[in-house]
Amino acid sequence: MSSFADDLSQLVGDSALVMIGRIALIGGGFLAHTLLVRNLSPDTFGVLSLALTVVSVCAGFAAVGMNQAIARFIGGSGPEDADEYVVISLSVVLISGGIFTLLLYFFSGTVASYFDSTGLAVFLKTLSILIILRPLSKVIMGVTRGFELTRTKVISHDILPMVMSVPVLYYFITRNQIIAGAVVYYVLQPVIQTLLLTLNLHRWGGWSLNITAPGRDKMDEIFSFSWPLAFESMVVLFLGSIDILMLGWLTTSEVVGQYRSIQPVAKTVIIFLQVLTFIYLPIATRYYEQQDFDQLDSFYKASARWMSHVTFPLVLFYLLFGRDFIQVVFGEEYVVAWVALAILTLGMYSRVVAGPNGMTIKAINRTREDLVASIGALLTNVGLNYILIPFYGIVGAAAATMVGYLVYNTIDLLIIYRYTGVTPFHLDLFKPFIPTTVACLGLTYLFNITAASLVELVLLGVAISGIHLLSIFLTTGLTEEDQMLLNNLKARLG
Repeated sequence: MSSFADDLSQLVGDSALVMIGRIALIGGGFLAHTLLVRNLSPDTFGVLSLALTVVSVCAGFAAVGMNQAIARFIGGSGPEDADEYVVISLSVVLISGGIFTLLLYFFSGTVASYFDSTGLAVFLKTLSILIILRPLSKVIMGVTRGFELTRTKVISHDILPMVMSVPVLYYFITRNQIIAGAVVYYVLQPVIQTLLLTLNLHRWGGWSLNITAPGRDKMDEIFSFSWPLAFESMVVLFLGSIDILMLGWLTTSEVVGQYRSIQPVAKTVIIFLQVLTFIYLPIATRYYEQQDFDQLDSFYKASARWMSHVTFPLVLFYLLFGRDFIQVVFGEEYVVAWVALAILTLGMYSRVVAGPNGMTIKAINRTREDLVASIGALLTNVGLNYILIPFYGIVGAAAATMVGYLVYNTIDLLIIYRYTGVTPFHLDLFKPFIPTTVACLGLTYLFNITAASLVELVLLGVAISGIHLLSIFLTTGLTEEDQMLLNNLKARLG
């Protein structure tokens, strides 16, 4: 039991560090996003968004699932086998990244012809280098994740790259070179991440890379794990990007710009999911390897509960005050996207309530079944996008994405339950939602609350968080896992 308490403590302790990094990464990224939205027209911002989406999909293909595979296998084996896994992963992403970069560079005109966006081909050529840089930085981060070097990840991947790149963007904007600034900003981040992560891994001293020819058994092992993961990652990338691509195909770049403006806002809902999953994977893998499904179930439930309740006030904030938020932050041109924001928020929250199901699938080594789930979700999303976008525009795209995520999460949860009997759902997860929702809805409509400034928005967010915290204590209080964590922390501090 003490081991489980230690794991819970590590989950929260490391997650607090990761949270600091995520705040820097998301906050800096959102600041850069806001600077670009406010200084570019929706049409120009839409073209840039289309180019970044295409490049991101290609970079995801080039990664071939190696970033997650390296974390999983290093976490399961340790430093003794890391050299071979790292050599395989780096070789794969450099070769595949080079191939995809050349293809996109020379066929950028052909790709651009499928979208009604002037200047898209130039953007694609300029940003194609990211197809090599992004997978490379992800593999190096996968190494730090496998060794559970949370502090290194936070500083070298999240904080410093953002601190160094956002001022560069601002400098270019002040010189009225907005497009050049955007390109430098997006290229600079993975370069800095790769350099800093590599430097800190070298300084760590717990492992150093020895270039050696990997054995056939290691290659078979990592490819057997990663090939379905690679296809699943590609499908997931499409799942998150297909709405932008189909809006570009079926509408105009201006509509793309309006929709893209609220995408990062909705994705802030999954910040805590991303935070906990960084350290969740190696711990959950250990439980699975030991066939300790009871501990895995408790660990999963605790993770899902904490993520869901920390995130719920943000969800309510976007649902109740999303229109005010867009108007204050982005301007009147983008207010048309507030309904799409509400729908996307619900879709993202369905991922949070399901807990770290994606990492659990990888921990129990069921990536092939996960591939089937992701394909089902993608087909649902594509079909609904094709049907809904011509009639409802960005609202239809948001609805298609929401349903796609619901399908994906449902299938994943069924897979996890079938092989382990583990589920994130229990009564304590849902109890606090009802009083919080009723109280916030009642107060909002009773007093006709709105916000016209950033300060007022922040105060509303704090008020919703306070109401939900009170609801948690009145309905569930501290669960057994919460108490175990507090006792463990008291013992360490004592």
